[in-house]
Amino acid sequence: MAFTGRQAFFRIIRNTKTLTGAKRMVHYIAFRSRELPEERKGGFDRDHDQANVDRFCSGLDHRLTRHPAVPVAFHGVFSLPREEAERAGLTDWKPFVREVMRQYEANREIRLDWFASVHDSETHPHCHIVIKAVYTNRDGRDVRLRFNKEDLKELRRLAGRQLAHQRWLHQAPERAARELQIERAEIASDRLAKIQSGLDLLREMIRRHRRERLREEEEAHERWLRERDDD
Repeated sequence: MAFTGRQAFFRIIRNTKTLTGAKRMVHYIAFRSRELPEERKGGFDRDHDQANVDRFCSGLDHRLTRHPAVPVAFHGVFSLPREEAERAGLTDWKPFVREVMRQYEANREIRLDWFASVHDSETHPHCHIVIKAVYTNRDGRDVRLRFNKEDLKELRRLAGRQLAHQRWLHQAPERAARELQIERAEIASDRLAKIQSGLDLLREMIRRHRRERLREEEEAHERWLRERDDD
């Protein structure tokens, strides 16, 4: 299932090549957006529901990204229409984003440093994510992060699969209720068939009894006629 079209999407909005610009971007998505009510300002990361923004911003400074032509961070967004979010029961983006990023990191055998913030827009709720442009590989070495088309395609695929899973979980009670209703209908139908079969058997017994009684009455009448003629 693709994470595209009217259902949902992930895209990289921009890459930021200065440390100041990257920090400004993080503070904007965390605190300055008009879509964020005061009580929901801030953001989350891999381990914390209320991530430390200043700590993340300080960690963006790395020797591998100090060249002016090299990105310091990537700014991306997960987004989908309101009706799709409701259909999937996606009221809390944190588990969704964490699972997508976890799967992406596991597939590439890397560890990313990222910060995300949910903007609950009326028509299309979305989640901004800022990803540090340096990751840790499986050997523990720091490596510059590069996003290409295949990486974006993989993130969209993972996001789509997670959305489908989220929708399946959300609709499980409704699905179970439908299955229970079908099962009850099948049981009722089976009982009705058994009752109908019993009624048919009872009718046949009554008809057979009537035929036997009629035959007995006819035989008795014939005997009476013979006896009368003999007299």
